[in-house]
Amino acid sequence: MKNARQAVAAWLDHFVGNARTYSTYRREAERLLLWSEINRKISLLRLTQDDLGAYARFLSNPQPVEVWVTNNRLRAARNNPNWRPFAGTLSPSSIRQSLAVLSRMFSWLTANAYLAANPMPTATGRSYSSPS
Repeated sequence: MKNARQAVAAWLDHFVGNARTYSTYRREAERLLLWSEINRKISLLRLTQDDLGAYARFLSNPQPVEVWVTNNRLRAARNNPNWRPFAGTLSPSSIRQSLAVLSRMFSWLTANAYLAANPMPTATGRSYSSPS
């Protein structure tokens, strides 16, 4: 089996021709990859529905702020030590969009045998409630 970064890169390869979609999907996948490695200390490919519920809650309040949120709302280059994955807290609609992108990613990873089952609750009829 390939590692999570290789699996995500394979999924993202399908969107290279559409710069906006690619950028959005890469951002969401990278955030989840980092969160799974830093906060859960497991591979994205080992996340469960419970982990993804915790991630959905995390999106509404990324903590600790000094690790996750840029302190001046200006995006630093990725190679800059001041780079952070978030420019601020996400709105409920942004959280829904993030989870929708990740649901698509997990569906593709499952269909292409990177995962045995899709851990996103929407795949089983459950859904996460967005913070209000």
